[in-house]
Amino acid sequence: MGLVCNPLGRLAYSNAPKYAPPGEVALFAPVETVAGIVWAAAFLREYPALITVGRAPSRWSSGWCTPR
Repeated sequence: MGLVCNPLGRLAYSNAPKYAPPGEVALFAPVETVAGIVWAAAFLREYPALITVGRAPSRWSSGWCTPR
């Protein structure tokens, strides 16, 4: 499955700027990160650990990852 899905996904992702407006292509990269987690949970029954979900917002609010 990985031998087929990985190359096809990369080809589609790299060829998208030829056929779609640049704004839509730029929006796809951040959405892909979140969508990958949702797809894994929905179809593969793989869920992130609760500590992973709980720690991410606390790091942003504590100033650990704030831009300077």
